[in-house]
Amino acid sequence: IIPVHLFGLPVDMDGILQIAKKYKLYIIEDAACALGAEYNKRRCGGFGDIGCFSFHPRKVITTGEGGMVVTNTKKIAERISALRNHGKQNISFNLAGLNYRMTDFQGAIGWVQMERIEYLIKERIRLAGYYDKILRSIDGILIPAVKGDKRHVYQSYVILLDRKLNRDKIIKQLKGKGIEATIGTYALHTLPYYSKKYNYRLEDFPNSYKAFKNSIALPLHPKMKQNDAAKITDILIKLIKRLI
Repeated sequence: IIPVHLFGLPVDMDGILQIAKKYKLYIIEDAACALGAEYNKRRCGGFGDIGCFSFHPRKVITTGEGGMVVTNTKKIAERISALRNHGKQNISFNLAGLNYRMTDFQGAIGWVQMERIEYLIKERIRLAGYYDKILRSIDGILIPAVKGDKRHVYQSYVILLDRKLNRDKIIKQLKGKGIEATIGTYALHTLPYYSKKYNYRLEDFPNSYKAFKNSIALPLHPKMKQNDAAKITDILIKLIKRLI
């Protein structure tokens, strides 16, 4: 089972853990967006057999590119270590591995940011809270919902627009005002490679298609000020009221 803690919002892990236990399945957590996120006071990426994190520039911390895999299983750790280093085990090459080694420079950049991670997360949560306060009452906008004992780290702040609104037109107009908004997420079945290989139709996954067609990621970064967020929401609200 591969649960995805999308945008930094934890998945409801209790049910997934029960299914995995019942059917003796492995769990690989996609925690690419969720470094520091918590579900029931436990860190995401540490529930399953493997947790995968990303250090892409848009993530909570960045090393430019690259990522991290965590596990509590020695056998898995040894295999991952070999696979990232051309399949090398001890002094021999026993697997068809790849070159996924992070450079020392990247590691040093990430290490320094790890010491500041709580500050970085708190700033993201603070800005997201401001967005929530302003946007929750606006017709045509659905804001992120955080239910239960979850800590959302807001790798991205993604809203869902009403179907009546033209998402692409709004993004274009926001960019025209100097606001670097972008598509919130993609639906794999709409991408040429997957649609051709598996003969997917747009209507095969209606919820995924809706999320793809109607989502916007608003700017969110620890160095942003509340005045920046206020400007963004003010312009966004005016655009939506004009179009709805």
